[in-house]
Amino acid sequence: MLQVRSETSRRLLRRLVAALALLVCLLRSSSPALAGGGPENVLLVVNERSWSSLTIANHYIRNRKIPPQNVFYLNWTDDNERIDAATMRAKLLGPILAEIERRRLTDHIDYVVYSSDFPTLIDCSADVAPGTKVPPVLTPQASLTGVTFLHQKFMAQKPEYLLFTSNGYFRPATATDAPATHGFRSWYGWDAGHRLLEAGGEHYLLAAMLGVTAGRGNSTDEVVQMLARSAEADYSRPTGTIYFAENSDIRSKTRLPLFAKAGAEIRREGVAAEIFSGIAPTNKADVAGAMLGSPDFSLRETRSKLLPGAIGEHLTSHGGMLNEGAGQTPISEWVRAGSALTSGAVWEPYAVPQKFPSAYMHLHYVRGCSAGEAYYQSISGPYQMLVLGDPLCRPWARRATIEVAGLDSTKPASGQVTLVPTAKFDDGDEASAFELYIDGMLFGATRPGGTFTFDSRTLADGRHELRIMAIGSETIETRSGIVVPLDVVNHDGKLALKRVGIGTVRWGERLEIEIENSGFVAPASIVVAQGSRLIAQFIDATSRRIRLDPRLLGSGPVTLQAYAVSQAGPIASFVSPPLELEIEGNEPLPKFPFSGEEKLESGAALTRGEKPATVITSATFDDCLREAGVDPGEKFTIDGFFEVEEDGTYQFHVRHGMRLSLAVDDRPLYGTDAKHATLDNVPVALKAGRHKLQLRGTAGGDLRLDIRFGLRGVQRMQPSALKHAAS
Repeated sequence: MLQVRSETSRRLLRRLVAALALLVCLLRSSSPALAGGGPENVLLVVNERSWSSLTIANHYIRNRKIPPQNVFYLNWTDDNERIDAATMRAKLLGPILAEIERRRLTDHIDYVVYSSDFPTLIDCSADVAPGTKVPPVLTPQASLTGVTFLHQKFMAQKPEYLLFTSNGYFRPATATDAPATHGFRSWYGWDAGHRLLEAGGEHYLLAAMLGVTAGRGNSTDEVVQMLARSAEADYSRPTGTIYFAENSDIRSKTRLPLFAKAGAEIRREGVAAEIFSGIAPTNKADVAGAMLGSPDFSLRETRSKLLPGAIGEHLTSHGGMLNEGAGQTPISEWVRAGSALTSGAVWEPYAVPQKFPSAYMHLHYVRGCSAGEAYYQSISGPYQMLVLGDPLCRPWARRATIEVAGLDSTKPASGQVTLVPTAKFDDGDEASAFELYIDGMLFGATRPGGTFTFDSRTLADGRHELRIMAIGSETIETRSGIVVPLDVVNHDGKLALKRVGIGTVRWGERLEIEIENSGFVAPASIVVAQGSRLIAQFIDATSRRIRLDPRLLGSGPVTLQAYAVSQAGPIASFVSPPLELEIEGNEPLPKFPFSGEEKLESGAALTRGEKPATVITSATFDDCLREAGVDPGEKFTIDGFFEVEEDGTYQFHVRHGMRLSLAVDDRPLYGTDAKHATLDNVPVALKAGRHKLQLRGTAGGDLRLDIRFGLRGVQRMQPSALKHAAS
C-alpha cells in the first residue's frame, strides 16, 4: 500500500505551488495566450494510491516533458470502475477544475489527461428529472472523459450534455464539402451552430485516459510502451495507409457514407486511404489508421502492423466496457497493438453515428492536429465514449526550428533577462506568434520581432525551466517548441539533491537522498517534491538525509526537486536542480519450490486457530469468510497456489473491511489495519510457473473480501482455481 502524506504537509505544498505560480503571474505580460496542443497545455491527473497510475504517469511526464506544475496527484479513495455523477463532481472533476484555477493555469490548460485507476463509467441518472421520459438511445451513463470534455454543462447539472449535439467544437460537413479543421483552446467559446464566438459560448476540455489496467484493460507495460511509441511518432509523417472497413455489419454501415469523401480528402493531403471489404486489414504492415465496424476480432490474428501514431477504433456496443465479464472486443486490444488513441462506449450506445467519431477524424489528424483535437472535432455527442491513449500525438504536425537571442543555458542568469525568439517551420512558414512559459506557467505571448523581458530576481535562485513555443499561422495553430534549463543566481547560496549510494534503485527497497544547502540564511523549511507532490519536509537548513520507500514514487523515471521556503511565507527562495532517478521493478520471484511428495487439490485452504482447515471452492473471495462461518474478531489464514503463464509485473487489487496482510511466496507485499473501500494496488513481479498466495487477517464486522489479480487487466481471483496441499 502506498503511503499518503499528512493533510498539514499537503496544505504546505499547495501553498508553495500556488506561490510559485503567483510569482510567474506577477511577471506576466498582458498578451493573451494563443494556440493549444502541447504538454504545457495538459493537466495530468494521477492516482497517488496506485502503483500503475504513478508508473504510467512517470513515463508520460518524461516522454512528453509535462511541467511539474501541471501534474495533479490525487488521493483517490473511491471505486476505480464506476461512480455516480455527484461523486464525480465532488471528489474528482470538481477538485480538478478548482486545482487548475488555484494554480493559475486556467488560461493555458486545454487537456485533462487521467492516468490509470480512475473510474471509467459515471452514472448520471440523478441528473435526469424524475418522470422524464428519456429515449433509449440517451441512456444517462457517461464516460470519465466524456463528462470531463463537457465539464461546463456537467458541473452545472444541465442534462443537455447527454444530447447528440452537445459538442460545439464538432466540425460539421455538408453533402459536398469536407469539414474545416480548427485548433483548440479551452477558452474558445462555441455556439450551437459550431461557430467560434468572440465572447461567451460553450467551453470544453480535451479529455483522455492514458490507460486502464483493471478489468479487461492492459498491463502497465503495454500502456507505457504505447505511450513511448506515440511520443516518438510526432512529426514523423508516416508513410502508411488509413483503412476503412466496409462490411454488412450495422457498425460499419453507420459510418460508411462518409468513407469515400473522407478518403478522397485524406489522399489530397498526401496520405494513402483505402476502403476495403472485411472486418480488419489483413497482412498489412502500413496501418497508419483504422476505422472498423465489428463487435469481435483479433488484431494479432490479422497479422497487420499499426504504425506509431495510428488511431484505431471499432464502433461497437461494449468496446469501452472494460469491467470484467463484459463482452465483445474491448478497446484495450488497440492499446495492446500500439494504437496512439482509441475509444469505445461505456454503455450500450446503439448504432447512433453522432456518438462515435466520423471518418473525418483521420482527415483532421493528417492535416496536422493532435490526436485529441482530431477526435473531438469529429464526434458530435461524446458523452458516452471513453477515450484511451495519448491525445498529444501528432505525426503530421509541422516542426519549427527555434532560436532565442539572449538565452545561454550554459551561463547563469541574473537581473533582468531579455529574450528575442525567431522560428521557421519545416515547410518554410514563419511563426505567427511565440509563447514563453517559466516553470510551466505562461509568462506571455508576443508577435515576431517582439521580446520577452523579466526580472530574474523575482524568481528563486537555482534551476528553472523555460519553454519557448512557436505558433503557426494556419487555423489549426500548430505548436512547436523547445525546453531549456535556466539557472538563476542573484544571491549567495546553494541547494542540491544527491542520491546516496550507487546501483539500481529497486521498487520497494530503501532509497537514500541527501539535501545539500549552504551560503544562505536558514529558511522556514526545506521541502522535497515529486512535481507538485510533497515527499519530505525539514524545519531547519542543515544538511539532511531522506530515507524513502520508492513505492511512494511509482516505477520508471522519477524527478525530485528541493525548495527552500522563506521565513516570510511559502515563497521558494532557492530551488535545486532536478534529481533524476530510474526506479526499476524487483527481480521476478521464481516459481515456488515444492517437495516432490506434495499433493495438491483444488481450492484454497482456510485455517482458524486450532480448528481444522476448510477448503474454499467459491467462485470469488467476496463471501467466503461468511460462508465458512468466520466470526468478527476471529483470526484466519487463507493459503493457496496459483499459476501464471508468463513473466511480468502482475497486480493485486485488494479491498476489505478488516485487518489484512498479503504475501506471495512467503514475501510480504501488503499489510494494513484499516478498512479499505477502495482497491489498493499491489504489484508483484513473477516468473512463469506456480506461486504461493497467503492472506492473514482478523475478521471485522464487514466480512467481505475482494481480491483481484492479473497481468493484462485485473479480475476477481477465484478460490476454486487455486490449489492447496492435501496434507
